[in-house]
Amino acid sequence: MSGPMPKHVEKAQLRVFDEMFRSTITRAETLIRLREWSAQFDGSDTTGLADCVPGIDDAMRDHLATDWFGNPEQMFWIDWDGDGAVAARIVAAGAIETAEVSFGLATGEPLDAYIDALAESAMMTPEVCLKQLRSAALSTEINRAEKQLPLRRDLPVDTYWICEMPLFEAYVSWNDRQVTMHFTTPAVETPMYIVHPRKKLQEEAKTEWSAGMFAIQSAPPEFADETPVFTALMDAQDIPGKKKS
Repeated sequence: MSGPMPKHVEKAQLRVFDEMFRSTITRAETLIRLREWSAQFDGSDTTGLADCVPGIDDAMRDHLATDWFGNPEQMFWIDWDGDGAVAARIVAAGAIETAEVSFGLATGEPLDAYIDALAESAMMTPEVCLKQLRSAALSTEINRAEKQLPLRRDLPVDTYWICEMPLFEAYVSWNDRQVTMHFTTPAVETPMYIVHPRKKLQEEAKTEWSAGMFAIQSAPPEFADETPVFTALMDAQDIPGKKKS
């Protein structure tokens, strides 16, 4: 079954945010890109935020630039009075806080003192690490790396999207094992998912897929005679690479 997105926690559609934080070096690259974007953003070119995501493909870049951060006359979000500039500022601020927390950095604290530690975590030489970071137009922050320090933290990041909420917001939480970022947004009228109630596919997902999500809810009417509790596999459409290679 498919249809407009209901109130639920979404994972696969936001794989792009997981990619932003998937490794130590991409978190560092993302942080510096977003800091530069935030420092220069004047409220006009909202679509430029999509270019801050390392390794993003053209289709997802266009989706973020147009639907999330653009089109002020025809917003992607239903019954929301904000505009693309507000959405862009919230996403950027949430992602910056997430990356800073993952490294144990104070607000705006530079990364140049941690190059050796970043390189070691990324299994790179410091020279290669600096080259990759500088490739993201980082001349304003990474100019030299004189005093080398161990990272205060190097926590993995997990991200989630909670749809059909009243406001566009970001929440960042952490413990000693990971950092979690939640985006909450108003609803959208787009068939963005497929609900799979079939047990065979659910078992395949549990044993073979590298990522996924189940929803456990009160059974809808068509299944109420079979079980009072309904488990469904929430599968975003057209998401490549879900299964392990």
